[in-house]
Amino acid sequence: MPTYSFDGSNLTLKDHIVEETLPSTHGLIYTFTSSHEGYGNRSDEVLTETATNHTIRVGLSQRKIISAVIDGSWDEIRQVPV
Repeated sequence: MPTYSFDGSNLTLKDHIVEETLPSTHGLIYTFTSSHEGYGNRSDEVLTETATNHTIRVGLSQRKIISAVIDGSWDEIRQVPV
């Protein structure tokens, strides 16, 4: 995912939820830290060093990522605000 690959570190799985759906859906909650504020690939932006903690919720169904939302406000798949 662009936000983590740009400047993320310390990715930690915090929770795994299996929802009662068919097909089954899994919710994975991770935390990580970015070296700068913002989301996505920010290589074209002027940035200041600001350690920023994030939570990303990833939805999986049939071994495919169906959603990935950071901090409840950034769609990491589509690279747009939620």
